[in-house]
Order: sequence, then C-alpha cells, then structure tokens
Amino acid sequence: MRSGTNDEFYKRGNVGTTDGTMYLSVSHPTFTSNQVLLGTKYDATMGRDALYDAEQGYEGELPPVSLMTMIGRRGYVIQGIPPVAKDTEEEIPLYLHTSYDGVHTFQVNKMEQFSGYTMYIEDRVKGTRTEIRPGMSHSVRMMKGDYLGRFYLVLENGTNANPKVQNIADRVVQSNLQITPIGGGVVTYQSEHHLTIDAMAADADISSVEVYDMAGKMVYASSGLRNKTISIDHTNLSIGVYVIHVNLSDGEVLSAKFPLAR
Repeated sequence: MRSGTNDEFYKRGNVGTTDGTMYLSVSHPTFTSNQVLLGTKYDATMGRDALYDAEQGYEGELPPVSLMTMIGRRGYVIQGIPPVAKDTEEEIPLYLHTSYDGVHTFQVNKMEQFSGYTMYIEDRVKGTRTEIRPGMSHSVRMMKGDYLGRFYLVLENGTNANPKVQNIADRVVQSNLQITPIGGGVVTYQSEHHLTIDAMAADADISSVEVYDMAGKMVYASSGLRNKTISIDHTNLSIGVYVIHVNLSDGEVLSAKFPLAR
C-alpha cells in the first residue's frame, strides 16, 4: 500500500509531550492512503503554532490521495490544538485531494489520551456528521478532484447522546448541494432558499458581499460585516448565472460566477 505517514514531519521532541494524539487517514481501494497527525497541548492554539504544527512539504504535484488540516489558506500534515473545553466542540477544516473516482474512507488509525472526546467527519454537502473512532470508519463516494470547504473534523468533548450519524442539514447546509470555491479559502453553497458564503477556511472575515446578474444589475449588497459565514435569501431571484464579489477584512477581493438552481 502506498501511504503518506506524516509523523516524520513532526517537530523533534514534541510528539511525546502532547496530551492526546490522533492519526486520521483517508484511503482509496487502489491501496493509496494518506494521514495527518492531530495533537492536543495546553499552550497550543487553533491558529498556527510554530512549536507544534508542520505544513505539508509536498513539492509540485500532490500524492494521488492527500489529506491536510487547514489553518487559514495553508495545509498542514501535523496540527497542535488546545484541549477542547468541556461540553463544547471545535471544527477543523480539512482539505482532500484525490486522483481517483470512487469510495474514499476516513478512519482513525491510532488514538491515545482522547478520553471523553467524540470525533465526527462533517460533510457539508450531504449535511451529516458521522462518528469515527478506531474500528469505526466513514466512507464517501466522490469524483477525483480537490475538496476544500466540504469536510470538517469535529471534536466534541462531553457525553455523547447523539446517534452515530447526525443530520445537520437544518443547521449547516441542505443535502445534495454544490460547493463552489471562489478563492482564498472561501466557498459558496446553496440550499432551497439560501445561498451561503463560507469563509471558515480563510484567514480573514467577510466584510462585504455584492451579487450581480449577468446584465450587471446589482441584486444584493451587504457591507460592514465581520462574519465567517453569511446566508442570502435567493427566493426572489430568477434561475440563471450570477456574479458574486466578496471583500475580506484583510482587503482581498474575490469574484466568481455561480449558477442559481432550484
């Protein structure tokens, strides 16, 4: 089996000092897999920590199957995070690259000192959270390509009274949505009544949004924001192609076309 084992990138001397470690991998039936290492440490943050984190070191073309955690716009193969507070949760954006069509499987290869935690793979296209742990994997059928903004690793610290698979469609997104990356870690997806702009994987917040039809008419505008996500009611818009302009709080301006469907 071809594999990517990312603990070789870990800063020497730090592996044994984490409070908890977890190896998360994704694999394809072609016997290709790749994994990331996640560790908890009391002086770590959810941002970049030079002492604990390691960026992906691939030069040029990515391996056939590549998995990374995302901090802002950068991909990491090792990430240190603080322990999750009791009865709360943290979401870690994932980036997945695959050269294959078909079933891909997320699994926890090894986990130590994560007592009390429940882990999920959140799929924002299907609108589900699926529990994973050693011996319990989660398989998804997908096309070859790059997936940013679809999958999140969720760490929940507390008593888990939830089913193994949770339907989060009403809270996050609706089922069978199409995710459209517009750059800078920002993606859009549509539900029956709303267009959502998601900047959870971006370094900056959303500061303003403008939407135009193909004739150049502005059909929506909002400014003075400082949000990671916003939801726009599109029930009064006609089916067709629109242009969206997103201004981020760091000054970056992103633009993309998107098809509005019912």
